[in-house]
Amino acid sequence: MPSNANNSTDSEAFRAAIAAADAQKNPNYSQLAREFGICRSTLSRRHRGVTQSIREVHRNRQAKLSELQERSLVTYINKLSQRGIPSTSKIVRNLAENIAQNPIGKSWLPRFIQ
Repeated sequence: MPSNANNSTDSEAFRAAIAAADAQKNPNYSQLAREFGICRSTLSRRHRGVTQSIREVHRNRQAKLSELQERSLVTYINKLSQRGIPSTSKIVRNLAENIAQNPIGKSWLPRFIQ
């Protein structure tokens, strides 16, 4: 078993194993770990939400908005579009700053759109 999950192959294996665990009522972490060639305890902790991958931790630290806030922003933008109001970069930026209650950097919007 690999001792860490820093490379993309391990990350893909963990994502696949977590998806398989989600599909089971009572997942057998030992069996899934053997099947995907990953560490059982890490799989168990990630599936139960006790720990996150380094990539997820880094994203959460760097993010100006949480995932919930981002979804709220997208919902609001969609509502504006349904009313025929174009979502200009200035509008989206102001909405994001209001939601985050902090200034948003100049390069935030292009990264958010990706």
